[in-house]
Amino acid sequence: MFQLVDISDTCRVDPDLFNKPMKEAVSESISERYVDKVIDGVGLAIMLYEVYEISEGFVYHGDGGAHVDVTFRLLVFRPFSGELLQGYILESNAERVRLTTQFFDDIFVPRSLLQQPSEYDEAEHVWVWSYGENQLYLDAEDEKGQLQPLLFRVVEVEFNSRDPSKPPMMIKASMKEDGLGLMSWWEEGEDGHDEEEEGEGEEDGEEMEEEEAEKMG
Repeated sequence: MFQLVDISDTCRVDPDLFNKPMKEAVSESISERYVDKVIDGVGLAIMLYEVYEISEGFVYHGDGGAHVDVTFRLLVFRPFSGELLQGYILESNAERVRLTTQFFDDIFVPRSLLQQPSEYDEAEHVWVWSYGENQLYLDAEDEKGQLQPLLFRVVEVEFNSRDPSKPPMMIKASMKEDGLGLMSWWEEGEDGHDEEEEGEGEEDGEEMEEEEAEKMG
């Protein structure tokens, strides 16, 4: 999900930062330029991890800032194909579900990659999975208004640097396999199974106690 990436670039240090140590000033300039932004073909920059090299600064005519050549390392978000991630629902429509990790919002699950069979409820604006005789709603929030966590699998990561109408980075995801979708779907099933086994164990214990009592009698 996260990777360390080395980058070499020319960084401009604003005159307002000249009163700080060079490495600190360069670090702030790098962070302002890269952090929370998508680097085409690389991923979403999360934080500056380390600065390796800083050259002597030089000033262009008419520009009061110092320009330095730097080599640094960034922590970036770029999940690999097939990776399993946790997220939350941002919105749903008849074509897809949009998810968020709460720091990256452009994750899309097309209708064909939802649990099957699923139908979109136009009135409720939610997808509904028909699981046997049960209707499981892919709700963003639970009854208490809390966001519901879900699991999804990364299909591919797409980058876009040409069309400004599209996000610079998008993740195509899938929830079309056992264990994916709302975590509450599967947790409830496991709890029910455990309760059933626990009930059977209690019944067995009661029968053994009755047999022991008969023998003693």
